Amino acid sequence: MKPTQKIAVSSNNHPDIPTRIVDNYNRKNENSNYNYQKRAHHTNQLREIVELWDNYKEYNLNQKVYDADGNQIDFNLFFKKVQEAQLDKAVHIYYGQAYCRYFNNDSSQSLILNYSGPAAWLNGVNAKPQVIINPTTFENARCKTLFDNLKRYADRWEKDHTSSQSYFELYYLGNFEIKILKSKKKIISFNYSESQFPKCLLIQPNPKN
Repeated sequence: MKPTQKIAVSSNNHPDIPTRIVDNYNRKNENSNYNYQKRAHHTNQLREIVELWDNYKEYNLNQKVYDADGNQIDFNLFFKKVQEAQLDKAVHIYYGQAYCRYFNNDSSQSLILNYSGPAAWLNGVNAKPQVIINPTTFENARCKTLFDNLKRYADRWEKDHTSSQSYFELYYLGNFEIKILKSKKKIISFNYSESQFPKCLLIQPNPKN
């Protein structure tokens, strides 16, 4: 199976992410000026990168990823499973099982987005990466449907913490930081630009049993 689409990848929020994804079946000419590439909306780009990676894993395709300087990047180095990675400030596509829950004492219907398993930070902090999200941020980014889907997952999680349908696979394009709460507790938080953050997320439902 061959990839059917070539895309350009760029982000003002994360300038060091790959800027070109090209499949080697169509790159006949090493001097190509990449005129055949299609530039897509950022949200679709993340989805397409994940789809290409899925194809890469399933069919062992020889797809190539390039950074802004034209250097090839290994798919397997760019994708990091949260529960297995030593988190630092490097930008990757992080993935893993996640869930949403309601943020207590908040009238704005904000949610807490959590990865399910703990991750290790380089300085020894071990916690589930999390972030508080609110509907206004998603509406301003024209990602209201994504927030509505996350809210539905929060409803499911409130009803049944044990069901696989209360969880989902979360892909996050970005990095993390350590925050210290008022209680002095250290947490691992998503590090993001509010205006771009919703476009750096992709969720995939778990298969039904």
